[in-house]
Amino acid sequence: DILKVNPVYDYILYAVVVFQFVALWLFLKSMLLTEVSLSDTVGRVIAMGLLCGIFGINVAHELGHRVNFVEQLFAKSLLLTSLYMHFFIEHNKGHHKHVATPDDPSTAKLNQSLYRFWLQTLPGTYLSAWHIAVADATITPKLATASTTAAAYINVDIRNASDTRTAQDTVTISIAGAGLLYD
Repeated sequence: DILKVNPVYDYILYAVVVFQFVALWLFLKSMLLTEVSLSDTVGRVIAMGLLCGIFGINVAHELGHRVNFVEQLFAKSLLLTSLYMHFFIEHNKGHHKHVATPDDPSTAKLNQSLYRFWLQTLPGTYLSAWHIAVADATITPKLATASTTAAAYINVDIRNASDTRTAQDTVTISIAGAGLLYD
């Protein structure tokens, strides 16, 4: 496989990560300018949106399939720029497990319109990611450092000494913040 032999492809992906954050910084800085016309503002928002979709999601998709921690961190960082971090969990642990089945919110039904698919996939993938993250945090009795849905989970056991641990015994408290260390 040429991708494993030639590191240039990897360097291009890493450069995209840097470029995306530079572009986001420039975009946010430009939005502070008061003399920018409405058409310039709309154009900048559209351009940044395209960058978030093209670089933020597509390159993150490629890096998210890698097993290297740094590359996965890059994937999550790119997804953060489009506020789409749940994709990392749902795509790798949900979509790949349930692809082309009714359990996959990312699979369109036969003859489903684009609009109905959009209404299915956006909330469906988000909810699926939350279910997967909660199940992961419940199965492993640990302090999960963070979730890629931009919330950390703290597992608090509320059980009697004689009870066995079940999913219902765990209260999951979400804390806004860190989202890059979820495995």
